[in-house]
Amino acid sequence: MNDAENLKYQIALALIPGIGCVNAKNLIAVMGGFKEIFGANEKSLTKVPGIGAITAKKIVESDVLPRAAEEIEFMVKN
Repeated sequence: MNDAENLKYQIALALIPGIGCVNAKNLIAVMGGFKEIFGANEKSLTKVPGIGAITAKKIVESDVLPRAAEEIEFMVKN
């Protein structure tokens, strides 16, 4: 994964309510990376410490990747 794509996934994860620094670290440690987090199902996400059913559902149902891409585009322009 290139740096721009990695940044997009980092921003997207930060846009999901309930995902702070600790939960993000736990997700990355267990799932292996940002892209894997967004490709995971709810059941596997709930195995991550600190991630319950509600947060797992938010991750799976999130539509934050387009918003993250917009954020990157804004940063590049400005």
